[in-house]
Amino acid sequence: MTASGWKRSLLSWVLAAAAGLLLAAAFRSMVAQRYRLASESMEAGLPRGAVVWVDKTAYGIRLPMTPVAMPLLGEPYWDALRLGYHRLGRARPRRGDLLAFNDPQDAPSPIDKRPLLLRRCAALPGDTLSILGKNLWVNGDLQAFPERGLLLFRLGGDSLACLEPDSAQRLAQRGIRLERVGGVPGHSDTSLFTALRFPFWNADHIEGLVVPQRGMSIPLDARHYSCYRHAIVRHEGHQLEMKAGQCFLDGQASATYQFEQDYFFVLSDNRDAIRDSRFWGFVPESHVVGRVSED
Repeated sequence: MTASGWKRSLLSWVLAAAAGLLLAAAFRSMVAQRYRLASESMEAGLPRGAVVWVDKTAYGIRLPMTPVAMPLLGEPYWDALRLGYHRLGRARPRRGDLLAFNDPQDAPSPIDKRPLLLRRCAALPGDTLSILGKNLWVNGDLQAFPERGLLLFRLGGDSLACLEPDSAQRLAQRGIRLERVGGVPGHSDTSLFTALRFPFWNADHIEGLVVPQRGMSIPLDARHYSCYRHAIVRHEGHQLEMKAGQCFLDGQASATYQFEQDYFFVLSDNRDAIRDSRFWGFVPESHVVGRVSED
C-alpha cells in the first residue's frame, strides 16, 4: 500500500470510529441509557447496584442542553455553551410511572449534567394532593401504595425496619408486635420544601397541595409563597421575596404569578428512608429524562 493509500485508509477508519462514537453518544443521550442504582436512588424493590434501563423517548426526546460534551469519556462538557429546554414530541407521564430525572436541588452544573434520580410519579400538573397518615390522596381519590413499597415499622421494642405492608401483616399474624412509625399530624417539619412552616405539616401529613401547571396563576399570599417560592426562584429563575406581608417578584410588588412550565410531585417507594418531593419540592418538566423499565 502506498503512503497516500495508507493515509486514506487511516482517515476512513478514524472517521468511521468518530461516527460510531457520535451515534453511541446520541443514543445514550436521547434514546435510552443503562443506569446503575446507588442507595440514594433505590426504588421499586430494586437492590443497590441493580441495573435498569431508562427509556428517554417515553415522554418525548429532550434535546441536550450542553451539546458540546463527551458522554462516553466520563461526562466532560464545555460549560460556555448552554441551550434552553426543548423536547421533540411531548407525552405526559402517568401517575405511578417510575420517573428518571435530573436532581432538582440547587446545583452549579447544567440541568442535564446533574445526577439522575428515580422516584415514583405521585401527582401530575394541576393535581391536588394530600398525604394523610402516609396515605396518598390525589384529587380526592386514595391512591394504591406501590406494589413493592416500604414503610418504617417498630418491631417489639426499639428495633426499626422498613417492610412491605404485606410482610408486616404476615409478621403481625405470627404474633410479632408491630407499630407504624409516624403517620399522624403532630409537629411541623422544617425539613420540608415549604419556605414557611405550616402547622402540623410533616413528611407524613400534607394537606391540599396543588401541583403547578403551565399557565396556572396563583395569588402571592403567605400560603402560596411558602408552597411555591422554591419553584419560582429555583426553576423559573425569578427573585421572590416577602416583606411586611407583601410579595415582591423581581423587585416589583406583585399580587399573582403565572407558572411557565409543568411540574410533578414524586415520592419514593421507600417512603420513610429516601428523600423526595416532600423535602426538595416539585420536579420541573425540564428535568424529566424518561421512564424506568420495571420489567
